[in-house]
Amino acid sequence: MARVLVIEDNQANLELMGYLLRAFGHEVLAATRGEDGLEMALRELVDLIICDLKLPQMDGWEVCQQLKANPALRQVPVIAITAYVMPGDRDRALAAGFDEYIAKPIVPESFVQQADEFLRSGQRGRLPQAAPQAPARRQRRASFKATLLVVDNVAVNIELVRQAMQPLGYAVIAANSVKKALTLLRRRLPDMIIWRRAHARQERF
Repeated sequence: MARVLVIEDNQANLELMGYLLRAFGHEVLAATRGEDGLEMALRELVDLIICDLKLPQMDGWEVCQQLKANPALRQVPVIAITAYVMPGDRDRALAAGFDEYIAKPIVPESFVQQADEFLRSGQRGRLPQAAPQAPARRQRRASFKATLLVVDNVAVNIELVRQAMQPLGYAVIAANSVKKALTLLRRRLPDMIIWRRAHARQERF
């Protein structure tokens, strides 16, 4: 796995990117200002830097410029990330020294894979493995707050929900298709169904 530095001043975006990277096994370092991120990059041994372009005071453009000007850091891949997408921005970012350009909002299903392209094969993340499930006869429904049914054809999305909700006391069951979801519904009625919209456009109940 890799050490990834994320420089982002929006706390929600920072938490989401950090959560996704950690879910795939990466170690995440975080900074909310360009100056702090640059200092951290100089102090820590990182394998990849993800940097927002619009930062207070020292913006992402200047951060990248200083990173690439430093012989000790110029080989570290730097990915630009921004919500302000204009025609030609990607070409401008690559010309400025960034190795890649990702527009916000990020796509959770592909974000880590996009980042992993700039890491060596041994450093790339691994799909989270489902937590071992106790035998059905040993699970007591009364011990859970509620049961959630997750319908999603992307395995990592299911696992992210499971990792987030099970520690809070929720039971999570999952289906990767509407057909399987209907089968589960006949066996057990959940308290809530989480159904990804992109999946919903492909299949209907």
